[in-house]
Amino acid sequence: MGRKTLIFRSLKRIAASGEVDELLFQPGINVIAGQPNTGKTKWLRMLDYLMGEIGKPEDSFGTELVEKYDSIGGVVQIDGEEITLERFWKKQGARSKVFINGVGIAAANFSEDLLGRLEIPVLHFPQGNPYSERSWPELSWRMLLRHVYRQERFWSDIADKQPESEQHACLMQFLGVAHLLFPQQLGELVEKHKLRFKLEAKKEQFTETLEEVSREITTATEVNVTPTAESIESATGRLQKAIENLMKRREQTLHDLRNSDAIKKPGADRE
Repeated sequence: MGRKTLIFRSLKRIAASGEVDELLFQPGINVIAGQPNTGKTKWLRMLDYLMGEIGKPEDSFGTELVEKYDSIGGVVQIDGEEITLERFWKKQGARSKVFINGVGIAAANFSEDLLGRLEIPVLHFPQGNPYSERSWPELSWRMLLRHVYRQERFWSDIADKQPESEQHACLMQFLGVAHLLFPQQLGELVEKHKLRFKLEAKKEQFTETLEEVSREITTATEVNVTPTAESIESATGRLQKAIENLMKRREQTLHDLRNSDAIKKPGADRE
């Protein structure tokens, strides 16, 4: 795993009137201070939206700011290279995109792009039982960011809760061993095992249905614990002979009726 770092250099939001609010960050620790209800948390929520949130901006920082501002942007530095990030929610077709140096990509793809720039391998990890029906989710940039930066959005706790499996995967990623714990080959092997379990269940269901049907078409001497090709062939031959015999009897009966005195000519009973 690479040792590249991401550093925020600036953050700005542009109002519909053209007014620009901007925060400039210095190397080291930066503290946003101010009186209660002056917008500190809103800045952080807008920053979170800038970093690839796929939901609506109204859900991230509220309708009031969505109406007041047109966009949020910032400059980050990765391994000495400055990169401009922007989000627009009033521009046609831009709401679901993150613009990187002016080029728009789907917000859902931002995670993979950013992880690639940071040389963090993209991997998948199990949530609970690895053999359950749930697919292995991708360990995304959003999950890593959530593990580092916890937002207080609800009154029920001091920060959003993160599932234990997700916490574990994030920690292993930060320690540089996640690719050893969750290699791609392991995920593929688990998927093959799950497919095998499904096929075995279908085979068992098919066998039960076949046995039920075979009881109706086989004789006592043909019944086996599990129907075989030989027993099915034998039963098919026996039924075919039975059909042929019935057809012969039918033809004979019709022949006898035609030649019987019981079949009278039309009008024979009329006088």
